Amino acid sequence: MTEVTANITPTRGGKALRMRRIRLILALCLLDVLAPILVVLNYLGIELLFLVNLNQLLIFGSVVALTQSLSRKLLPIFFLAGLMLAISILKMFLLTSSGNYNFTGSALGPYFFSLVMPFMIFISIMSQRKVDLEVVHSELYWFAKWYSLIVIPLVLIYAALHFSGRISYFGLGINFHYFAPFFFQRYSHVLGFAILILLTGKRAVLLNYIVQFFFFFIGQIKRVPVKAFLVLIIAGVGIAVASGSLSILLRRFYLMYEVFRDVDFSDGLLGIANSYQAIILFGGRLEEVVGVIQYFTQHPNQIWLGSPPGANFIWSVQQSDFETLKSFTHFTWLGYIFRFGLLPTAFLISFLLYIATKGADTNSPLWIVFLGLLTSATFGANLLYSPVAWTLIAFYVRYGLPTSSQMKGKL
Repeated sequence: MTEVTANITPTRGGKALRMRRIRLILALCLLDVLAPILVVLNYLGIELLFLVNLNQLLIFGSVVALTQSLSRKLLPIFFLAGLMLAISILKMFLLTSSGNYNFTGSALGPYFFSLVMPFMIFISIMSQRKVDLEVVHSELYWFAKWYSLIVIPLVLIYAALHFSGRISYFGLGINFHYFAPFFFQRYSHVLGFAILILLTGKRAVLLNYIVQFFFFFIGQIKRVPVKAFLVLIIAGVGIAVASGSLSILLRRFYLMYEVFRDVDFSDGLLGIANSYQAIILFGGRLEEVVGVIQYFTQHPNQIWLGSPPGANFIWSVQQSDFETLKSFTHFTWLGYIFRFGLLPTAFLISFLLYIATKGADTNSPLWIVFLGLLTSATFGANLLYSPVAWTLIAFYVRYGLPTSSQMKGKL
């Protein structure tokens, strides 16, 4: 008996330790909710937004500190990180002396953080020892549960402050795509989260939520077609009945529709940049695109490997006579092209699309979260600065992709 106990105890103890480590990583990711809390406080005149960057650094440093056991399997990640750093340093010394790149020292930190952070996060998550998938899924559901429990009252408080007149701006960005897919199995939860997103006033969040649920629902149509058809009918009737009540929450969409209806696209999409219509439809994002295009027009050779560290493009919103320097764009992929170039960005996108296709499973919340991370990067600069986004991507690669034996089983 003594010998058997000795053999079992380390295994159980090891599993408990690994469970705590995964939960600790996900608990650190819960600190992501500090950002919208600080935004609400800022709307109320309490200026603490500087803590957002410190919070991101805290999450990043803590996840990296939990790196467990390095192996040869991680060598490709180290190699790519070293290659990108070498290219960046060469750009710093070879390019900056031959032209005006709107250099600012404040853009150096964000440049190297957005370069190093994803690699270090990947190394930390990929270094974790093998854990049963049931344990991983359980921990992810724990993360989703607590994220939602924190976010729900925050949204309700913000909505109460906005509709009571205490906060004038209608917009609170919350990363629903991190946790909402874990609750898609119940349509009451789907409806509840949709209402909460409408109460935040964020168009990009709602669009991303619809994309995630769309892919989940495609799977539902294949699995339970009758139930899915009934849900569509009920949803259509519900929207028709509640359209009047929802009008106040959808007023920005109505305004976008009215503006879009009268827009003159004869000069193409970029032709409407800096117009009132562009500001209403894209909130300044189109002007970022114009700024990056103008930058590469002036420095065409940099488009392949990106601008040197510290470089900026000119962001100009003529409607408000506002002009400033920026080193990022809300369109993450364009931001990556500006900083690191077309070739590395094309490689990154190809890799992400490949693993998205390889692990495609509409019944997997982790895959839908991963999909939401990619689509949200189209509207917001999440991947440039968020260690939580990259942690969830790394979780998908580490635990969500099918193994070779599973792939053979599918074939």
